[in-house]
Amino acid sequence: MRTWSGLLVMGLMASQAAGQGAAPASPKGFPPQFLAVQKFEPKSGTVALEYTEFVRVTEQVIVKVTKIKVIDGKNVPFTVDEAVTVQKMVPVTKVVEGKYTIYDSTGAKLTNAEAGKRLSKGTVVVVSGDGALPDAAYRKILNDDAVILVGIQPAFPAVPAPVAPKVLPRKID
Repeated sequence: MRTWSGLLVMGLMASQAAGQGAAPASPKGFPPQFLAVQKFEPKSGTVALEYTEFVRVTEQVIVKVTKIKVIDGKNVPFTVDEAVTVQKMVPVTKVVEGKYTIYDSTGAKLTNAEAGKRLSKGTVVVVSGDGALPDAAYRKILNDDAVILVGIQPAFPAVPAPVAPKVLPRKID
């Protein structure tokens, strides 16, 4: 999802700069994501965000297959049920909660009271990809009423670092 939203933002920036002559500098930092607000609690500053992820699902499907059997020198068609394994991508909606510092599109910090007026269920917000306010190049393409969330605590669970296997000393006889 981050890749698609990043490509969308980069494409919008490129199309905006096409008629301006010199190419703009590449924005710094990770591209932000666009997510929908599920709920906002102004007292704690906690925001629940909803996003869709596609998950590969494997399932067995029964299909009718026509086969031909030779009886007395003649081809006789008949049908049988056979199980076929298929894979498909299924959208799964997930909700993640986190605490955020909330900004407007210019980078000005909003109070929780101000944010409460602008954040309701279904509001699409811009979520920082790296814990910092998105680069000005990203913010430049946003509407004036856009809301930017910068994570105070990680919204997505951190991936644990790989653990090196313990090497036991070998006994030498």
